Amino acid sequence: MIAPPEPPSHDELEALIPEARARQRKRWLGAAVVVALLAGVGVGIDSIVGAGRPSSSVGSHGPTPALKASNACGVRVVDTRIVTAEGNTLFREPGHWSPGFPRPHTVRCSGPTVWVVWDNGAGMMQEAYVAARSPDRGRSWKLVFAERFFDVKAPRELDAYLGPWTLRGPRIAYFTGWCPACGTATVSGTVSLWVTKDNGRSFREYKVPALDGYAPSRIRVSGDMVTIFGKRVARGVEPHRTATVRVS
Repeated sequence: MIAPPEPPSHDELEALIPEARARQRKRWLGAAVVVALLAGVGVGIDSIVGAGRPSSSVGSHGPTPALKASNACGVRVVDTRIVTAEGNTLFREPGHWSPGFPRPHTVRCSGPTVWVVWDNGAGMMQEAYVAARSPDRGRSWKLVFAERFFDVKAPRELDAYLGPWTLRGPRIAYFTGWCPACGTATVSGTVSLWVTKDNGRSFREYKVPALDGYAPSRIRVSGDMVTIFGKRVARGVEPHRTATVRVS
């Protein structure tokens, strides 16, 4: 008689949990893409993913590069909350979100400034992103922007979807956006660049018409030149294209 297999160890369970969550999120992403396709727009998976988006994070103030790991930034995010090491809530993401639903988040920091951006899913050609910023290494937080379609009362919103983003020192941040329902009579999907140089108090928008028909997949900053890498979402265009924007 064959003995039953040994139950998995604690370490094995810890390794399996992220894998299971990743599979669950892939199933959700697949559903989101099907909805978008039925609406008549080819959707690139990279434009929906939050924490997994590739991006260039380059610091510009000496030895303070923009980091994206929450432990490196001294910040702990639990579902909709930013908490202390003891578990006390410092900031709660506003909105009416399903408890326990897969909610990827991205944490990046430069100097004392920390940003947290949540991705709460997508619907009706809008992405439920929410962003908060701390100017003092995570001790205090302020809501900066959100997609208002989902009834989050933020000071501002960016594009319909949020793309890759990066920091350039404690006060400067670059965010890309994507609107799958926008475009011309022949090409759907437009790209935008949003720049703040005062730690999120104000933003300047730059349209990127060279990337009509694409979704942003990566961003690179060098001086006042910002290069956005696009991935095709519309028929009749090349698979990949880049565009460079000079920012003031």
